[in-house]
Parts: sequence; C-alpha cells; structure tokens
Amino acid sequence: QHISTNMNIFTLCYIPVNLFIVCSCLLEVLNFENLSTGVGLPTKLTQIYQMATKLFFFRHNKQYRDKRLRREDIESKDWPPEFKPLARIAFNGIRERKLIFTSNKVSEDVVQSELFHRLPDRQTAPFKHEAQFCFIHLTVQEFLAAKHIVDTMKEEELRRFVAEHINEGEWQMVMQFLAGLLGDGDKPSIDIFTELLPKTTNEREESELMNEFERDDSVEPRTVTCWPTDSEKHLAVTLMKCIYENNESGSVVQSEFEEIGFNAVDFSDCRLAPADCTAVVHFIKRVQQISLIKLSHNNIGSLGCVEIAKLFENSICQLRGLSLWDNNIGDEGVKQVSNVLKNSQLSSLDLRYNNITDKGVKQLSNALRNSQLSSLHLGQNNITDEGVKQLSNDLENSQLSSLILEFNNITDEGVKQLSNALENSQLSSLDLRYNNITDEGVKQLSNALENNNKLRWLRLIGNHEITNEAEEQIKQANPNCKVI
Repeated sequence: QHISTNMNIFTLCYIPVNLFIVCSCLLEVLNFENLSTGVGLPTKLTQIYQMATKLFFFRHNKQYRDKRLRREDIESKDWPPEFKPLARIAFNGIRERKLIFTSNKVSEDVVQSELFHRLPDRQTAPFKHEAQFCFIHLTVQEFLAAKHIVDTMKEEELRRFVAEHINEGEWQMVMQFLAGLLGDGDKPSIDIFTELLPKTTNEREESELMNEFERDDSVEPRTVTCWPTDSEKHLAVTLMKCIYENNESGSVVQSEFEEIGFNAVDFSDCRLAPADCTAVVHFIKRVQQISLIKLSHNNIGSLGCVEIAKLFENSICQLRGLSLWDNNIGDEGVKQVSNVLKNSQLSSLDLRYNNITDKGVKQLSNALRNSQLSSLHLGQNNITDEGVKQLSNDLENSQLSSLILEFNNITDEGVKQLSNALENSQLSSLDLRYNNITDEGVKQLSNALENNNKLRWLRLIGNHEITNEAEEQIKQANPNCKVI
C-alpha cells in the first residue's frame, strides 16, 4: 500500500532489481518498528537508497554481519570508512562514463565489497584474462557518487559542480541523490538548485496554448505569462525533481516562483513519466495564481493522472485550462480527471489522442453536469456512437460551448443523438471532422440547425461520404452558422 500510493517509488519498482532494493529497505524498517502499517516509512528515493546501501553492506560484510543490526546503524549520518573508496570509484566512474572497472583500477578491499559484483573475466591476450567488476546496480553507483560529492566538495565547488553538470544526462540521477543528501546535512542545500531555476517567461495567447476551436473575434484574446521557455523546459523539470528530493520547506521555492512571476506552465514534449508528475505537481501547487497547464506529448499515462488530480485538492486552485494531449491516459486516466472536475474551476480540457473509449466518455459525461467546463477536446480517440450518446444525454445540463470529436468512429447514428441534444445545449462550436458521417447524418444536423441559433461553427470536412448537395442543405439550414 505504501509503494502504490507513492508514485515516486511505485514507478521505480517496475524494474525488478529496484523493486528488490525498495522492498528490502521497507521490510527492514517494518521489522525495526515491529509495525504492520506504513507509519514512518521513507518516501524519497534518497532515504531508501541511503538505508538500502547500508543494509546490504552490514548484512554481508564479515566484520558486521554477526552483529545485531539496529535502526540507528541504518539511519545514522556516520558511514563506515569502507564506503569512502567505494564512493570515490563510483564518482570517477560516472565522470569517465565507466560502468565496468578492471582489477588494476580498484584496491583489494573494494574488490571484496558487497556492493561490487564480479563479472566474467575479460580476455586481454591468449591465455591471459583480466578481472572485471561493476556496482550491483547503476543506481547504487549513482547514489555513492552523490555521497562522494557531498563528503568532499566545499560550498563554492559544490555550487559550481551542480551548475556545470545539471544539464548532463549521466548526472541526472546523481543530482537527485545529491539534493536528497544535502537536505539531511548541514551544508547549504535548496538554494544551490533554486538559484538555477530558469527566470525567462514569454507572453502567449491562452487559446493558442490550449489549441482551442475558432475564437470569438468579439472577445478580447486573453494573454498569459508562460514558464518555462522551450529551451529551458528540461532544465526546469530536472531542478524540480532535485528540489522535490530535498527535505527542506517549500517556502524558498514559492518565493522564487513569485519572483519569476507567471500564471501558465508549459511542459509539453518533456518526456514526463508518472514519477516526474509527482515533482511537477508538488511545485505547481505552490503557485496559487496558475490558470493554465500544458502537458502535451508526454508519457503521463493513467498513473500520472493520479498525480495531476492532486492539483485540484487545493481549494484555492485557480486552474482554468488543462491540456493532456497525447499522453496515453486511457479510460482510467479520464476517470481520475473526471473525479475532480466538479470541484474545480476548469473551463477548458484537451484530451485528444489518448486511447479513450466510450467507457471513458461515460465517466466524463457524468462529471459534465456539475462542472464549469466550456471547452472539451476529445479528438483522435476511439469514441463510437455509444460514447456520443453518453455525451448527448448530458449536453443540455452542461456549460459546454465547444465540443471537438474529430478523428473518431462516429456514424450517422451518433450524429442523430447529437442533433437531438443541440436545441437545448449551449454549444456554439462543434467539430466532427474525419468520422464516418454520410448525407443522412447531415440531414439530422440540418433539422437541428433550423431550430438552433447558438451554433456558430460546424466542421464536417473529411467525412468523404457527404455529397455537395448535403453540404448546401446544411449551409441553408442556418446562415448564421459557418460550415466547413
């Protein structure tokens, strides 16, 4: 239960070795406390690796393994001296991009370490072989490298090192562990990372960020101050993950964000995974004035939506726009989002290209009645007439003015359901491009348009079975509605 409710740990456990490391650590803590619940269990990666690394060392080292292990041995800030040469080798290995070490590069005591693993010997010449070693797992090497940095670098050197390597891929995990270790020590910590947060913002139109349907020219376009810029997105995510790993209060981060001054966040195309959402959401919640979040083209999935939903736990959340376009959230992700709609101020939601089926649409439709949602984008999903039926049943009780259903599997039967609901709905924009609609569906829409003066935009392009005569029929049904 503890693992599954902590996304930072849960996603790590998809890798068997990581799962073994995590469970070994958590089980030991439970044994120390004689507990059957997760009270006091570690939640940060650094805490787990700090405990697990010591645990493996004490359990297998000849000098310590017969001694009764106490919780203080695991949690103490004092480390056995045997760790120093290990940490140095780990650091040099990351710096030189080495995962495999030969026997002539490491001392005998390091070779005997329980955190080192003997690989098959490498043949260097006929009848000559050389011993090879690696750490028991890359994350253990990265953790020990971070430990070496904390133990050997003074403040100025530490700041310079972080600034020089924060953008380099091989140091990403080391930086997270470094932030976590600094949070437990006496050295300056959080500002080493917060001072590197990007300061640049840019002004964007809200409708452009949300890829909204045709904008009403009579309404003044709303401009937002967006952070971070495209070139600084990955740096911002890395720093957020590092700061989240640190145990200090969020007041320093909050004041830093207030100084930057922004009310929209764009982390599209950042390869965000569910665990990354934990850190991003943790910090977005500290910026009360945020009105729009764009997380398009990532790998958030349904697990990431569990974290995204936490944005709305704050009663003073002012979020109006959310884009999750192309994140493979599926029906389960839609369920998570739907559950928080009724208690939010969200007015624009983009869920296109997410493998959503009629089941997900049903969840969403039920939430529409009690939400403030006015714009909903469900294009490029797997929605059929059954899903459209669900939406149609709740349209008249919703505030939806823009509905986009392009590139789905909707036929004339679905259009019939929509047409029946149009008269009593608030819809002013409807997009049905690239479905399976024929002249029969157009006839249903034409009849509805004759009694509907609210619809201003209707898109039908890409429905190749629609004839020119049917197009003319629908255009004459309501001259005030622009048909494309």
